[in-house]
Amino acid sequence: MYSYFSTYNEPQQSQAMAILLFLLSMGIGYFYIRANVRADRKGSLAR
Repeated sequence: MYSYFSTYNEPQQSQAMAILLFLLSMGIGYFYIRANVRADRKGSLAR
């Protein structure tokens, strides 16, 4: 991403996009893990 935007003299835009994508993936990962933990707890209670 950095090399793509640096050719257009926009290095700040590449850094902002990288941070935004990282935060977005952290949020998605958090909810994914939370959903799996809840599903596992419900599954273990039914046994």
